[in-house]
Amino acid sequence: MIIFLQSPHSVNPSLLLTGTGTAVGIALINSVGCLPGCLGSSVVGWLKDLTGKTSAGLYVLDELEVLAAVLTQRNESVHQARTGIAAQPSCRRRS
Repeated sequence: MIIFLQSPHSVNPSLLLTGTGTAVGIALINSVGCLPGCLGSSVVGWLKDLTGKTSAGLYVLDELEVLAAVLTQRNESVHQARTGIAAQPSCRRRS
């Protein structure tokens, strides 16, 4: 038995968009998802130079993660209010 989870961010474009719009939505999500890997270390280094502490950069990155969680929850609430359909868990079981 194989159990896998589909990440929630890859499900959202297919709920809201159709056709090529779905492909563009997924591509945009993947592109934005690569930015933290490129910019995160630069932000931490810049804030370390500015403040003398690496903790300042880590606090900023932490707050950005909290903001992302809040925006994700808000997006789910708005989708449910517009469609009247609650998001379904994306866990699938294969045997």
